[in-house]
Amino acid sequence: MDKKFIIIHPSDIFRKGLHAVFEEIYFIDPVCAASVNDISTEIINRNDEVFLFVDPELYLRENTFIQQRFIGQFKCKLFAVVFFDNNLVRPEFDATISIFDDSKMIFSKLEKFLPKKSLQASTDNSCLSQREKDILREVALGFSNKEIADRLFISIHTVISHRKNITEKLGIKSISGLTVYAIINGIISTDNIDMNTLI
Repeated sequence: MDKKFIIIHPSDIFRKGLHAVFEEIYFIDPVCAASVNDISTEIINRNDEVFLFVDPELYLRENTFIQQRFIGQFKCKLFAVVFFDNNLVRPEFDATISIFDDSKMIFSKLEKFLPKKSLQASTDNSCLSQREKDILREVALGFSNKEIADRLFISIHTVISHRKNITEKLGIKSISGLTVYAIINGIISTDNIDMNTLI
């Protein structure tokens, strides 16, 4: 079962901002549109789980259409994307995401809906060698190249070479992105890191 992230919001800034966050922390390329009519349900398979991020005002106007087109057809989680928390947010929304939420806050709000074992990153964890996983774990834990070399009894050059391979294989350049990848794929636990480093 795949997970489809769909963002429906009239604000270009909201759409692009959420798109960037989801690419960074979940390695998912969301479908974005300004209106419900711009989304084709042909992109969704019957067994897919749909994460629908919607402007609450748009939801009020298009409630029946959204119910028929998405919620009544697929397994959906519904999220309000708001500028301010307001009374437009209906009880049927599973959670609310504010424009003021940082990546850490969004991650924490969605974590309960995205169990680590069921979330598949866009690049399979199995493409990494065991040594690369070891180095990724150390990177995610915040160790420098020299510290990693000392801890794993290898040269700094070997660490740098493996880090380059990891980045190329996963397509993730930032340390925060690599850290979230490691969490999602069970390489490290959230108990081992300071979540503030993901901001």
